[in-house]
Amino acid sequence: EMPLQLQSLFGVEHKQVLTLSGRQGHPSQNTSKPEDTKTLMLNGAGSFAATRLQASFYLQYLTLKGAEPLLECGDEVVGAVNRSGSGRAYLIGTLLDPGQGENQAFLASLLRSAGVDSDRAGKLLRRRRSLGSTAAWFLVNPTRENVEETLDVRGYRSAKDLLAGPLTIDSGSSQLRVKVGPADISCIILESA
Repeated sequence: EMPLQLQSLFGVEHKQVLTLSGRQGHPSQNTSKPEDTKTLMLNGAGSFAATRLQASFYLQYLTLKGAEPLLECGDEVVGAVNRSGSGRAYLIGTLLDPGQGENQAFLASLLRSAGVDSDRAGKLLRRRRSLGSTAAWFLVNPTRENVEETLDVRGYRSAKDLLAGPLTIDSGSSQLRVKVGPADISCIILESA
């Protein structure tokens, strides 16, 4: 079941969950089986009508209660988008295998349509958090090589690597040079000027 608050947010009701990959679901949730779970494809709806994705692990059927369909499996809705406040809430009723290029392209397109851009510093993924005059930048290196990047830290007076200690900000250019190992994360703590 789906809590009422989530039903309201997503504009849907839970209908059924199917466990894929040849596994049996819980008897209270699984009343039928897809024909061939290895090739179970989902079709996009609305502005994503040209999309075809492969379902993975589970499939959640939804009943629309104000939302618009986002993904369908045959006649069943398995993904929805609902206007909520000044934004939109998306519910995708399956896990999207990150190894499938189509799935990644769909998610990137969905995020762009929602106005979400990735925050990158060259090859590094960056997540920023702040509290008062202190900021923490989490720099993620998703590659298999060392990555060195130069960061613009204008507006900050000091920087330190959470584990390695103080870093030097070039006072003339407000640039900070960082190096993050392969498949590693670095946390840079910055203090406002």
